Amino acid sequence: MTSELKAIKTAFDNAHIPYAYNVFPTDDSSPALPYVTGFVTGGEGNPADDENYFDTMNVSLVLFTKVKDPDTEDAVRAVIKTLGCVYTWDEAYMTDEKMYVITYSITMDA
Repeated sequence: MTSELKAIKTAFDNAHIPYAYNVFPTDDSSPALPYVTGFVTGGEGNPADDENYFDTMNVSLVLFTKVKDPDTEDAVRAVIKTLGCVYTWDEAYMTDEKMYVITYSITMDA
């Protein structure tokens, strides 16, 4: 699982999109919008012959933007595609924080 999480970070670094696992370490270290956070939401062992043949993990990648930003959304989807993952997404506007939040859900090998 560690190598897969490192691959996500590397893919966002290569795309020049700020990324942190779960949260940025401190409020002071949060970059300006847009940025992405990601976290594992669960997983599944896929059994064969009475043992887990392979494991998968569910990951949420959350894009935060100040304004609706189709170019950045496209860039995030391109990163997900480089990881070889299929995705679904949900979008919301956080009124109190005055930002858009798009959550991409992916499943990848663990």
